[in-house]
Amino acid sequence: MLGGPADGWYNDLTIWLVNMAIFSAKASFCSRTSGKGAVAQAAYRAGKSFKDNHRGRTFDYSQKTNRHDIHQRVLLPEGAPKWMKDSEKLWNYVQEFETNLILKRYSGTQKDPVAREKSLAGREKALNSAQDSWNQIIALPRELTKEQNIEMLEAYLSERFTSRGLISDYSIHMDRGNWHAHVAAALREVLPTGELSQKKITSYRGEEAHKNIFNRDGLIETRRILAVTMNNSLERAGVLDRVDHRTLEEQGIKRQATIHEGPYARILEKSGGEARLCKENRETKAHNVALYLENPAYLLSDLARQSVVFTETKIAETIFKLVDGDENVYQDLSDKVKAVPIPESTRQAVKGGFQYKSDELIEHFDVVFAEQERALSVEVTNLVKAGEGNVYTYLEKESALAEFKKIGLSNHLIKTTGRKRDDLLAEFVANPASLVDVLAKEKIVFREKDIENTLYGLVSESEACYRILESYGEGRAYPKDIEIANQTVNFDHDDVKADV
Repeated sequence: MLGGPADGWYNDLTIWLVNMAIFSAKASFCSRTSGKGAVAQAAYRAGKSFKDNHRGRTFDYSQKTNRHDIHQRVLLPEGAPKWMKDSEKLWNYVQEFETNLILKRYSGTQKDPVAREKSLAGREKALNSAQDSWNQIIALPRELTKEQNIEMLEAYLSERFTSRGLISDYSIHMDRGNWHAHVAAALREVLPTGELSQKKITSYRGEEAHKNIFNRDGLIETRRILAVTMNNSLERAGVLDRVDHRTLEEQGIKRQATIHEGPYARILEKSGGEARLCKENRETKAHNVALYLENPAYLLSDLARQSVVFTETKIAETIFKLVDGDENVYQDLSDKVKAVPIPESTRQAVKGGFQYKSDELIEHFDVVFAEQERALSVEVTNLVKAGEGNVYTYLEKESALAEFKKIGLSNHLIKTTGRKRDDLLAEFVANPASLVDVLAKEKIVFREKDIENTLYGLVSESEACYRILESYGEGRAYPKDIEIANQTVNFDHDDVKADV
């Protein structure tokens, strides 16, 4: 059993609650379709006034420095001229470079009037939609000082961009309670001549530098490098928390993720309004509280997957933030977490309580949760075999249909089982009831309608409804399903064709 904080801990906790390191890194391209180009964004990052020569406009964000502490710097690769350290000159040059390449490509000098008109139309479209930079907004760990965050960020940018000949311009905004970094990376490599390359995704620095780091695979690797760099800095600073670039589901964490609210949503809430982002976060927190109350072991498991070790203090802090000041819920959840049985070897006594070993706890809970899932699978399968009541029982468990909603249950089965669509279809045609068994073996909590939706992914809607009626009768189908199934005439098993 877990040890617990002393009486009165809840009230004392409000005084010195600390933040847990989180990983948040959003990426996008700076496109001219937004109406504001790379120069305008650079002015915002730096908190200065920059003139955009391409648009003939001045963007003034100098007042931002009155409200925020900003640290800005341009990192140059080898061979880049020193003047590129000037952010205003740099991004004006980048925009002009992109514009000149477009004018060169779509010259509009063809003799054929149709070809000339097509070229001029292409020029206009390219000029209005050109991408001038790749941008990223990164949440910075408050556990690190300003200097440590600068060192961490520059190490990440140097490894991912500077080493590939790409310029990166970053600013750290130390807003109250919201430290974050804005990054802009040039899309073209700096050549030995000091000019930008006319070709994107090309390099004289070798095969590794030649890879596209701005596509989907490149973005995943970029996030991984950032997480590794951030964790190295946290470790050097003696911080026990760790960040992870993967989704919570990929980490094995049970709770749902909240979203970044931003200052404007919070201002709206403080003025008496209701912000959509804040409302969604409240709903997510309520879901997570309900999840942990149902199975408090999930909370310990989630903590273990985000820290090297953690203490009773960390448990109390996590619960406190989760319940948003509700003392009754705080006490109820705390009591349930303290009652979770864990091996004595997973904790050790320290000053003020116990310290828990994350690796050993994860190993313990993996076994526990696997057994719980096996029991659930057996329960569903037994209901199916017994034919009692609604065999697709409404089992309300953690994010039961998340995967289904995201990619479809039929695609999920193909992905997780490694089987081909034709093979799954053949099995379900021969024995439609086997679909339920397959779902149970996959440890997916499902509902009656999801059986139909799974079949829809393999065959037509009418054929799916026909199969359900054939196996389970009209008593276990929806009226609409009966109507659709009746549209199927002389359905022949041998004529089934799977959609690819």
